[in-house]
Amino acid sequence: MKLNKSEIDSKLQNLSSWIYDKESEELVFDLTLENFKQCVELLNKVLEVAEKLNHHPDVRIYNYKKIEIRITTHDQNGITEIDFEFASLVNKLLN
Repeated sequence: MKLNKSEIDSKLQNLSSWIYDKESEELVFDLTLENFKQCVELLNKVLEVAEKLNHHPDVRIYNYKKIEIRITTHDQNGITEIDFEFASLVNKLLN
């Protein structure tokens, strides 16, 4: 079930590094790492999370050491609980 703006804002308070892009209705994570290799290593870990949840983000590596992850639930046209579950698991990869 699609979450409303208030629910999204509330859940974001407990989720560091992610923002809500209201135009695209996506959760967005943007991180600068030390090099391209670290970005690819993180991307491979994100791939495992995506496969586990069967919920796949849009990901890009840019400026050789930056990674952006965007997630939404397409069949709901917005953010749902699974998007937050995905984001939480990505955050755990960084700890």
